[in-house]
Amino acid sequence: MVRIRVRVGPKGQVVIPKALSEAYRILKGVLLLELAKGGILLRGVENPEEVVRWTWRGGLG
Repeated sequence: MVRIRVRVGPKGQVVIPKALSEAYRILKGVLLLELAKGGILLRGVENPEEVVRWTWRGGLG
């Protein structure tokens, strides 16, 4: 497993290193964020039009 330390800005923004964003097709404005066991999973998207929009309802529990 590779771990890279990144900083979180005052508005919750995280900068993804360029090498990783290119390798995993994480483009400006196009990213899937999933809650996963033990953390958060970020996924790049091949075709942004195929992303299903959803609204978070409820809490983390």
